[in-house]
Amino acid sequence: MNASIQREALSNRIADAIIELVKNADGPVTLLQVQREVRGFGTNTLPAWYFAIPGAVGDVFVWGGMTEAGESALRKIIYGKKVAVQFVTPLPYLLDGPTPYLDRDDWQPIMLLPPHAANMSKPDLLVRLSPRCLEDALAGPPSGKKADVRVLTPGPMRFSADYFSVGDPRNHFFALVTREPPANSPSN
Repeated sequence: MNASIQREALSNRIADAIIELVKNADGPVTLLQVQREVRGFGTNTLPAWYFAIPGAVGDVFVWGGMTEAGESALRKIIYGKKVAVQFVTPLPYLLDGPTPYLDRDDWQPIMLLPPHAANMSKPDLLVRLSPRCLEDALAGPPSGKKADVRVLTPGPMRFSADYFSVGDPRNHFFALVTREPPANSPSN
């Protein structure tokens, strides 16, 4: 068996394990939890891979320190709509354990959810957005070009990460305490 076939088989095994973990949680799962519980996903040695999601002004860093098969598995399940993604504040990661990316300005924490928890489908992924972010996404870009999205009715989950969702007004205080003030702010 050649190396690429072995890597693909390992990637599929990791993808299946992540999907099973999210399904059994029936709610949000951090990538820290995935790294702890899914063998072969993360690595503490080089080379290590990272995952980023394309954004309006460039790629947004999501997670690093993965094996090549782990990164491939994450990409496969997100872009294959096998899980939904929820963009969250860093709080769920702080509560879950040592958080390696808290000091990175370009880090966008996500949580993985079962597909039925999504409230929006884009051509390449399922997401669960706060009501404010969902409204913004449906309004479309300033150019007036219609966004290629579909609103979904999310199914029930045992647990939710909605309080941690980016754009949810319930998490404003947390956003203030986790980010350093700008260099020119009065507190410096």
